[in-house]
Amino acid sequence: MTKQTKSAKPFYSQFIGQKGVKKRLSRYIKGSNCGVPMPPMLFLGARGHGKTEIAEATFPLIMRKDGKSKRSNCVVNCSQFKNADQFFQEAIAPTQGMEITFLFDECHMLPSDVQSALLTAFNPNGQTIKEIAWKGEVYTIDLSEQTFIFATTEPNKMLGTLKERLENITFARYSAEEIGQIILIKKLDVKIKPDVLEEIARTCRKSPRLAAKLVVEINRYAATESVKTFDQKTWEEYMFELDVKLYGIDNNELEVLKVLADRGSCQLGELASALNMTSSAVKGGIEPYLLNMRFIEIDGTRHITQAGRKALAEILARMEKGVKDFGAVAV
Repeated sequence: MTKQTKSAKPFYSQFIGQKGVKKRLSRYIKGSNCGVPMPPMLFLGARGHGKTEIAEATFPLIMRKDGKSKRSNCVVNCSQFKNADQFFQEAIAPTQGMEITFLFDECHMLPSDVQSALLTAFNPNGQTIKEIAWKGEVYTIDLSEQTFIFATTEPNKMLGTLKERLENITFARYSAEEIGQIILIKKLDVKIKPDVLEEIARTCRKSPRLAAKLVVEINRYAATESVKTFDQKTWEEYMFELDVKLYGIDNNELEVLKVLADRGSCQLGELASALNMTSSAVKGGIEPYLLNMRFIEIDGTRHITQAGRKALAEILARMEKGVKDFGAVAV
C-alpha cells in the first residue's frame, strides 16, 4: 500500500486555515491508503468556507486498492434528484463495482426517501460491504472501495438519523489574519500595506470565497486607476467609489443597525416593516452575519449590542469621510 513518508509534502498544504479539518482528513487518507476504509463524512459549514474545495482536493489523495493509481470521483448536485428511484438509477447504479469517491454537495436537498434509504449503507455495524434493497433491485456499497462525502450549509434540513451515522466535520470560520494570508497568496497586481491588509481582510466577512473575489476587484481597480500600491488613502477611495463598507456590511445590514440604534429594540415584524422587507428575508438573509459578528442580539426582541453601536459609528464615520475626501455620495 502507498504511504505518505515523513519527508512528503503534507496533505492540504495549499490551503490556509481549517487546521482541525485538514489534520482529521489527513489521518483518514493515510488509513485508507493502508487498507482502513474512510468513514462516510458530512462536511458542515457556511458558504464559501472551503467545503467543496477541500473535498475536491481529497479526490486525488485516495488511491485504488492496488496502490498504483487514483480512484475515480464523482461530484453530485443533490438538487437534481426528485426521488429515490432517480437517485439509484443515476448516481448509484452506474458506479456499481467501481472504486470511487463521491461528493454529494448541498446534501440537505436530497429527497427524504433517499436519505432514509442511505441509512442501511451507513449503519455502523463494522461491516464494509452493505446492500440496499430498493424496489426489486439490490445495490452494493463497499466502503473499502467507495468513499462518501456529503456537504451542506443547512444540516437542520437533513434526516437526523442520517446525520448521526456520518462523521461530522465542521469547517470553522476564518480569522481576519487567515483571510489576509489568503489575499496575499492570490495573484495580486498591487502591493498592500500591512495595516491596510488587516482592514481589507475584515471586509471579506471571514469568507475565502469573498477574499478571492475581492482580489479580482482590487486588480481591476488597480489596472484602471494605474495604482501600484494600496495604502490607506487608496483603499478608502476604493471603498468610497465601489460602496464597500467596513466589516463588509451591506446596505440592508447597515439599515438594520441604524433602525435598532434609533429604536432601541424591535420585534421581527416591526423591523421587517421598517426595512420594507418580509420577516423571512430579514431573519434568513440579513440577521445571520450581524448575529455572527455580535452586532445584534435576539432575546425576544432584536436589539443592537455595544459592539454593534461601535461598528455603526465607525461605518458612518468612514462614509462621511469618503464624501468629504472624494466627492459625491457613491451610487
